[in-house]
Amino acid sequence: MTFKKLFVSVCILTILFNVPVSAHTASSSTNNKETLIEYNLLTGTQTAIEYEIDYSLTSSAEFLNPIKPCSIIGDDEREPLDNALYPPFSCIGYFQTIKNGRPYHGTGVLVSDKLVLTAGHNFISDRGEAEASSITFTAGLNYDGSNKGVANATKYFIPEEWVNDRNKAYDWALFELDKSLGNVAGYVELKIEPLLINDYIEIYGYPRDSKELSGNTKYPNQIAGYGQIMRETDLRIYYDADTEEGMSGAPIMRPNGNSTVCIGIHTNGNDEYPGYNSGVKINHAMLAYIRNAN
Repeated sequence: MTFKKLFVSVCILTILFNVPVSAHTASSSTNNKETLIEYNLLTGTQTAIEYEIDYSLTSSAEFLNPIKPCSIIGDDEREPLDNALYPPFSCIGYFQTIKNGRPYHGTGVLVSDKLVLTAGHNFISDRGEAEASSITFTAGLNYDGSNKGVANATKYFIPEEWVNDRNKAYDWALFELDKSLGNVAGYVELKIEPLLINDYIEIYGYPRDSKELSGNTKYPNQIAGYGQIMRETDLRIYYDADTEEGMSGAPIMRPNGNSTVCIGIHTNGNDEYPGYNSGVKINHAMLAYIRNAN
């Protein structure tokens, strides 16, 4: 496939010209605590939970054993996938939320047996919309309705910096499912690692126009967007991969040897820097919560 050929070329160039230039050097942090707000969908209660952050932890693979490998086997353009039933696409899902009686949809990615990572604004928007009252997640949804499983969320967690201040650097959320979909669909490895300008990435999600891109099918279909890293800050990443509304929470995937890892989640279109889309990088708070929850 196109991406495989391109990835092999990138590997050869990397070996021949092994002089990486970091996109950004993150400053060290002295804050070793992070507070997430838990929203329990069964009881309707909210609880602030503080987590200890271990800055030596850089990958979810250090405490989780991925059930299925995430091999790069898909399209490398913003095109509909032929089949989302195999990893890493099966780990990615379409979800619907209900806010103030109205349905909304977004993209999420399984990061453990029952946990899904997505964008915080899918549940508490920056436009003052109501909080989510229900969440239904379908893993690996295809245009024909086939999928790797459906589950409902029992609770979700959002950093207080998003809840209180709508700080884009903290626009992420985790939600817990009532079924173990990860043991069927698999889950991705989250990775904190140095990034390079022009690194190749792929973003997979369920944009609002996915049915049209797939030929006006009955069901939404997973779409692949492909591009490069253009700039970086401590907590956010900017790229030229095509995205559309509905892909908020889609994983930003990067080649890593013979597999692929998730280095961030897509959150914003062309706003902060014209011509770039952007997302939140995988961070230590995400890893801390996932490790404590498993």
